[in-house]
Amino acid sequence: MVFRDDNPVREIDTELKIFRKLFKNTTEDRNYLIISQASMISQHIVEYEARLKEKITHNIYNSSFEDFLDECEFIKGPLRDYVLTLRDFRKYNVIPSEFWTELDEQLLSFIDAFHIFLLLYRNYYHSRPEDSEYGKFRELNLTVRFLEKVIEDMNKHGGELVANRSQKDDAAKLDEAIQLLKEMRSDQKEHMDISRDTNRKVNQILEEFRKINEDFEDFRDLIEDSLKNELPEEEYEKIISKFSDKCVKKIRSSIEEDVLGSNDCEKMKEELIGTLGKSAWKKLSRQSKRFLITSKITFNSLCKLEDDMDYSGVCLLVTKALEVELTKRFYKGFNKYIEDNNIPLEEHHTSLVEEDDENLQIVPNYKITLGSMPYILCHKKHYDSEIHEKNVSILIEYSKAKLFTDSHSDEEIKKTLKKYGKEIKNITYSYRNPAAHTNELQCRQAKKCLDYVIDVKHFLKTMLDSFDKED
Repeated sequence: MVFRDDNPVREIDTELKIFRKLFKNTTEDRNYLIISQASMISQHIVEYEARLKEKITHNIYNSSFEDFLDECEFIKGPLRDYVLTLRDFRKYNVIPSEFWTELDEQLLSFIDAFHIFLLLYRNYYHSRPEDSEYGKFRELNLTVRFLEKVIEDMNKHGGELVANRSQKDDAAKLDEAIQLLKEMRSDQKEHMDISRDTNRKVNQILEEFRKINEDFEDFRDLIEDSLKNELPEEEYEKIISKFSDKCVKKIRSSIEEDVLGSNDCEKMKEELIGTLGKSAWKKLSRQSKRFLITSKITFNSLCKLEDDMDYSGVCLLVTKALEVELTKRFYKGFNKYIEDNNIPLEEHHTSLVEEDDENLQIVPNYKITLGSMPYILCHKKHYDSEIHEKNVSILIEYSKAKLFTDSHSDEEIKKTLKKYGKEIKNITYSYRNPAAHTNELQCRQAKKCLDYVIDVKHFLKTMLDSFDKED
């Protein structure tokens, strides 16, 4: 897109204002400027609607406008015909300045065509069910009514446009409008250059992801035979976790820097802050933030290819971010609490200690995975009920000290953490584990993963916000 800012409605409104001011121009290039401005507005309206419907799936500046318009099935019938008519006026009237005055004969028919286009678009705009996040047009109806008067006046004067010179400051206003128009054209060129650079960056990312997917297949081939066997849960989790770590490491080394260095990075960061909330975002580690930004930008890039790519990497990045945040609190934080309070390892959570030469020691970090968390959070019970209750007790003690304020009862904390354990189990089995198998994850599955953890069900936000002692 070539809009100057992130609000295309405001941009088009500004262009409509400038369009009306151009009619006060008395210079010989007035008609050319009017035609050029109106044609540009019609094109930007089409691009705006395509943006709302996510129809811009490639670099539109590498194809003709007519080809792009053919992809926009929602712009059809008379509305499409008038868009092309306006385009043709602009295309075929880029002529030497000595012939600008000859455009007088065509101006009325052009203005009439633009007026009809705005009427048709206004009807479409008010009838479509979609609500735009960018707000409502303020200048559309004003411009329609303005053109009605212009057409009436031109018909009275034999098709000639007479500039209004009744206001003393018309010249100043005109100069201001033309200057603003020049600045907009300059900004549009700059943003077209940025758009081309962004598309090149996206293509680079997609190419790297194709190579990554080939490596994913190599990883899968290595573990496929093991996964076919009836493995104990602990062994199965170890294999899956190792696959996940290898893939995430590959993504980080291949594309993370490109993604985080792209023009979309800051925008995606703001989008995630809006979704998660500032409080939850502040609680995330730097590593988790990078995983989430990379996963979202990668997903948006892959969506342009729909199901022609394996989306496993997206799910692995999201679940890895979740694992990092859980490990931070329920492994590192938990162990530090035990150490700081001189609590014997015999009283520690049994999922976090192991025997070594008949002595207890903390389980090494590499053995703690996403699959460990349902046990640590006591959703999955220890086979010995007494040990299970001991685990629940020490988990609540730590959580009251470091995560939850005194407003939460022991029973509330127990239910909350057990519920989180259940949710983590669902995420693990639904999205992380399938990524390790030979069947590729498709777009809809990756979207469900993002929706579950971040966008719709807000599991990550809900969990982080509940840790109110960390605020």
